[in-house]
Amino acid sequence: MKNLFYLVFLFSVSSISAQINYDQKIISNYVEFAKFDAENMEFVTEEEGDVEFIFSPEEDYYIFDSGEERIHINWTYYKEESEDGMDTYGSEAGEKIVFNYEDQAIWIFTEYDESINYYTDLMILSKLTVVDKQTAGEYIPQSVRQ
Repeated sequence: MKNLFYLVFLFSVSSISAQINYDQKIISNYVEFAKFDAENMEFVTEEEGDVEFIFSPEEDYYIFDSGEERIHINWTYYKEESEDGMDTYGSEAGEKIVFNYEDQAIWIFTEYDESINYYTDLMILSKLTVVDKQTAGEYIPQSVRQ
């Protein structure tokens, strides 16, 4: 019993303080696009649906693949903005990317508005599947499969 408690404790501590695993790709099967409503101080979903995206993180950059377009963007881990169950990154494109492990979602904030000191656009990737990058076969996006 003591060993079980020790293993659970180690796992919880490592998951809280760890960054995203760079050896894995994250496949999102659902996306929401939202706009910030400054009057109500909340994001309002404008569009959503079953769309597949592949998010492939590396230490200094990530690759975002929509099946039609593949984007390579440099990023930096923001340890001071990361919280329990969440990791935060900032990209060279001005995005704030939050990995919410509890909700199993990736929040990508864009379009920073200095007048309200907040981002106005949000893309939420959810229904996530994680695949090791070192698998024998290359992952083929659902939109490309026949």
